[in-house]
Amino acid sequence: MIEEIENYAKEHNIPIMLPDGIEYLCNYIKEHNIKSILEIGSAIGYSAIKMASVSDDIEITTIEKDTDRYNIAVDNIRKFNLLDRILIINDDALNVPVSGSYDLIFIDASKSANIKFFNKFKNNLNPNGVIITDNLSFHGLVEDETLIKTKNQRGIVRHIKEYIEFLNNNKEFITTYIPLGDTISISKRKDNKLVVCPTNDNLEEVLKTNIDGIIVGIKNLSVFPSLQVDINKLKKIIKSTDKEIIVSVNKMIHNKDIPYLEEVLMELNKLNISKILFYNVGVINIAKRLGITKDLVIMQEHLNTSIYSNNFYYNSGVKGSFFSFYITKEELLDIKNNTNMEIMFMGYGYLPIFYSRRYLLTNYFNYINKNKEDNLYYMKHNDEEYPVLESNNGSIIYTSKPVNLINKIDELRSIDYIVIDSFNIDNSEFMNVLNSFINKTKSNKEEYIGFFNTKTIYKVKNNE
Repeated sequence: MIEEIENYAKEHNIPIMLPDGIEYLCNYIKEHNIKSILEIGSAIGYSAIKMASVSDDIEITTIEKDTDRYNIAVDNIRKFNLLDRILIINDDALNVPVSGSYDLIFIDASKSANIKFFNKFKNNLNPNGVIITDNLSFHGLVEDETLIKTKNQRGIVRHIKEYIEFLNNNKEFITTYIPLGDTISISKRKDNKLVVCPTNDNLEEVLKTNIDGIIVGIKNLSVFPSLQVDINKLKKIIKSTDKEIIVSVNKMIHNKDIPYLEEVLMELNKLNISKILFYNVGVINIAKRLGITKDLVIMQEHLNTSIYSNNFYYNSGVKGSFFSFYITKEELLDIKNNTNMEIMFMGYGYLPIFYSRRYLLTNYFNYINKNKEDNLYYMKHNDEEYPVLESNNGSIIYTSKPVNLINKIDELRSIDYIVIDSFNIDNSEFMNVLNSFINKTKSNKEEYIGFFNTKTIYKVKNNE
């Protein structure tokens, strides 16, 4: 019966997938254990029937705008006894509300609407799902426009090229092209890179896990409360692992710090590290003057919170931004979608509320005529305790509890780096949290998420 459909399509000039294209698609479905499919563009039901025939537990929703083709597709699906597993809808896909989630979204409809289809239905994709699109060669016309014979063909080719450009520049998905049939694209969501701020005590254990990298602070140049090392220790860490190494020099730089900073930057430029985190914008010009080729990432906890500032820094040579922890998800994603910056964001850890170059604990204990016995104390307010940490670089006050975005991880798919900080966390508890991020295992309790869904609202008093 499938040959009858193929012959009918050929006789009536109805486009269906070419043999090697549909074979590849069906093999992909089988190899990746795909069970739920949304198809945009049913035509006469050929590809839906072929996909459903891969396995008896595959369910398909397919949408067809043309009523005549829809009716033929229904008859064909009925002949194969697949109406219980293939739901076909007669409507414009852009008007159809779809609430389900799918392992595969297959786009094979009007080329002028490919981008709209992609953007509308991408949110119906399961976390590990793919969007596959057919007809990206359009019978070779896309590659060789001298073959174009009509105005309609030229318009279709233009739309396909716009779609390919859209896929290539997409910041949320990565696309590969399969030169089979009429050329197929496979778009998968980019995975976050998971990087950890370890301590001396858990460094070896952390490096054995399935993370992508670590953040290491340079002594006397970093205010990261976790691991801080000198260049020699950093070299040993680099030799011990193939993980990505990101180095922090994110303290407030004073004039007296510049010679040491320059020395460190020159050394870092020779090492197998990927990025340098910095706070002071003067680092940009120093790095340019020294010819530093490592990627610079600006980290300003409460600043740099707009599209404009990030575009300014990107145009100044900065490749990434470690974002403020005090903006909402919507603001974060809006900046990501409108800049070329690689984005880092805290997924777990205590958040710095306040940083000062002053030695606040030392000054306080001097004031009350007592000895400071530790560098970490707690400030109590409204029954909550806020860690206060003092180091050679000054003092930091942190949130009373660590933020934990494990239950929001799916909403951060487009963020390049998720950072997990082990400062002030019991190692056993931290490793449990880290494993939950590695395996994307959601928490069964309500976690503290900071400002993730909390907008800042300014109110003024009456008559003011």
